[in-house]
Amino acid sequence: MDDSVAALLCLPFLIFPALVLAGIIASKLMAFERVRKIRGATEFAPGPSMDDPRNVSDKDFIAETMQLLKTQPTPPEVIVEQVKCLRFAEATGSFDKALQMLSQMRFARETPAKS
Repeated sequence: MDDSVAALLCLPFLIFPALVLAGIIASKLMAFERVRKIRGATEFAPGPSMDDPRNVSDKDFIAETMQLLKTQPTPPEVIVEQVKCLRFAEATGSFDKALQMLSQMRFARETPAKS
């Protein structure tokens, strides 16, 4: 068989995986953009500010999560300290307070900064 014919026969097997991979990458990028929009991140507003004292740093979050996962027996639910007030708000009777706090945070993020 001629090399050029063999190359043409192999071409679909090379192009198809590349197209599939390109489709997967495109769908992941679109999903990422949807998450950014849901979280409120745009080109003009990058999302929640890391200057906010209510935010926990990624490093601290990971460290606390790993510490919780090391406990024996492993807890059925991993809840970092900072979100326990939200997780147990209904059980402790502070649901209205937690909802008000979340609403204020969302309102503050949606309100444009005055210059």
